Amino acid sequence: MNCKSCGSNKITEEVTMKDNVKMIDVICEDCGSVCFTKQWQDNSALIMPFGKKHKGKTISAIVKEDRSYAEWAAENMHNNIGRRFVEELGLKGSGEPVESMSADGKKAYGPGNPGDAPF
Repeated sequence: MNCKSCGSNKITEEVTMKDNVKMIDVICEDCGSVCFTKQWQDNSALIMPFGKKHKGKTISAIVKEDRSYAEWAAENMHNNIGRRFVEELGLKGSGEPVESMSADGKKAYGPGNPGDAPF
């Protein structure tokens, strides 16, 4: 991706707070302009929108309470919810943990190459 202002491909991500919401600013290292801002995605705060047993619970709570269901969801739900279970479980398609870097530069575990994911 290139900066919209100067065309540079040297960009970095910076975590910020705006109106009590965690955001990620994508900033050009050359000219300093903010290329775009996206909302921080926190799997622990994502609420399960359907189902009899887990509707209204967070993805992280479901993983803690019912790991076998979370693993089933990661393999069988072919949508954003399934991807969130994969991320929260720290799995890629083969069930192996994948190490990557989060936006704040710390190690994070989640799906690797999207082609490796089970959906």
